[in-house]
Amino acid sequence: MENILNDLLGDKIQGNNKASPQKEITTKDECATSLEKFALTYFPETFFMPFNEVHREIFASLEDMVLRKQDRHNYFARAIPRRSGKSQIVSFLLPLWCICYGYHKNILIVSETQDQSKNFCIGIKIELEENERLQRDFGNLSLKT
Repeated sequence: MENILNDLLGDKIQGNNKASPQKEITTKDECATSLEKFALTYFPETFFMPFNEVHREIFASLEDMVLRKQDRHNYFARAIPRRSGKSQIVSFLLPLWCICYGYHKNILIVSETQDQSKNFCIGIKIELEENERLQRDFGNLSLKT
């Protein structure tokens, strides 16, 4: 993960804001540090409604948790109204982002019921096997069972 961040942020990680001559940043590279951009780029059929400020707060918290490890225990708790897409972001999008960029190897999905967790896992598996955008940019990430 550090290599990806170093490639993208370069000297900014060490506090130097000068632009360094590096490779051209691709959409895949931009998505490595933006969960919102990852959602819109690779899952436009799932995330077709405009995101609001609550969604952006969720994205920022998750990005901080994964990329900056501000809380090394990685707890995440938010009280957000039903049907706002929080589970789709936290239990579907976030695991896919972590898998694609190799941020985490072991991901546990906890939902209200076992069936809900299982459905998120099935959805993730389907995306890894069938999403042409993911396959184009990340290669074969399908899970062999």
